[in-house]
Order: sequence, then C-alpha cells, then structure tokens
Amino acid sequence: MIDVHAHYMPRPLVERLQTDGARYGVSVIETEPACHALHFAYGLRLRPFFAKLIEEPAQRLASMAATGIDREILSTWTDMHAHALGVEQGVAWHRLLNESLAAFASATASTSRSWRPATCPTPRERPASWSTR
Repeated sequence: MIDVHAHYMPRPLVERLQTDGARYGVSVIETEPACHALHFAYGLRLRPFFAKLIEEPAQRLASMAATGIDREILSTWTDMHAHALGVEQGVAWHRLLNESLAAFASATASTSRSWRPATCPTPRERPASWSTR
C-alpha cells in the first residue's frame, strides 16, 4: 500500500529552529512538554506537532510496517510553506525544509520507502531577477 498523503516534520528541523529560527522568520513555541508549534514572524501560528508527525526514522518505518504501508509520499503541512515570508527568508526557509526532508529520505534510503516532493517559496513580492515569462 502507498500512502499518498503523509506528513512529516523532521525533529532535527525543530531543533535547528530552536537555535537559528530568526534567520528564517520562524520561532518554535513549546505548547506543552516536548510538544512544539511554529510561529512565523508575519503572524501565522501553526497547531502543535503531534508525536507521529516528528517520529525518528526507525520509528516511522516501524509505524509504516505495523499499518501495512509499503511506501509513503511525504510532505510538510502546506501552511508551513509560509508564503507571506519575504523573498530572502522564504528561499532560506524552503531550502531548509527541503534539506531536512532529504536528510530523512537519506536515513530511510536503504528501504526506499519514502518519497518526497520539494517545496519552493512563492512570496508575494518577487525580485526583478525572477522572470515571469
């Protein structure tokens, strides 16, 4: 079975944002012990991440096996795409999201059980160097 709508938030991404989130316009809010939510500089606050959303790779694979899932297509929540970030922070944020999901995919590469689409920023203001052709 292939799960075509699987969400994931790499735990190392949360840890990185706890120390370097200002660079990306994101802060981490602890809503209860070991339960985190993201708050974007432009005002959006996401719901907290539930435990299965931030499982370690080995746990994720075990959960998939226990529920009969052979493969999954991973993505973050779409509200995490933070389209209201400025261009620089938006590009940096999406690069970090993509690198974090790629690291998870690498950690599970021997099983070839997770696929992930990349994200890209779509800021309200586009720099002149971005062609609209």
